[in-house]
Amino acid sequence: MTVCRGDLTDSAAVIAACHGCEAVLHMAAKAGISVHYGDYHAPNVVGTENLLAGCREQGVQRLVFTSSPSVVLSGRDMEGVNESAPYPVRHMAHYPRTKAIADSRCLRPTAAGCGRSRSDRT
Repeated sequence: MTVCRGDLTDSAAVIAACHGCEAVLHMAAKAGISVHYGDYHAPNVVGTENLLAGCREQGVQRLVFTSSPSVVLSGRDMEGVNESAPYPVRHMAHYPRTKAIADSRCLRPTAAGCGRSRSDRT
């Protein structure tokens, strides 16, 4: 396995990192608390979109995207919830909002052009 470090918002670097891969594990994200939406949108949404494009362009057969339970957190108790839970109408912070956007992009049937998509929010 090869670990690639770089800026997810650099589409050329992401596409190059996907070259020759059979599978890509996407576990990167900007987490935490900040008042600036852009601090999260660029790495979490744009970065994931770049990775999806890189997988398609380089013919990667499998993309494993690590989501977060916070993408379905609505502020209520969430006992017994699984990955089929809907996204809330409003997220409580920028991190879960942008992770939910990235999560939804990865769940599209042709997200990476690599067959069936599945997300585990663990």
